[in-house]
Amino acid sequence: MDLDGDLLFGLAAVHANLISPIQLQQALSRREHESQRHLIDILIDEGLLVPQDKRHIEYLVSRQLEIAGVHRIDENLEGQP
Repeated sequence: MDLDGDLLFGLAAVHANLISPIQLQQALSRREHESQRHLIDILIDEGLLVPQDKRHIEYLVSRQLEIAGVHRIDENLEGQP
């Protein structure tokens, strides 16, 4: 998952009240220093989410993108300045 995907994942976790906005900000800051790691792994390592949350949040993100008419975020970001 790229940074955009991680951000969507994090925002969905906040929206689902699984983490706070401050926790998301802290995890994203940690991700900047560990760019090879995914946000979900950082959130699980910090004990903020459990592994089972990943599947549920990914579904929420996928469903929200589907409703918005976006099938893959990568496709829509290509060609953007």
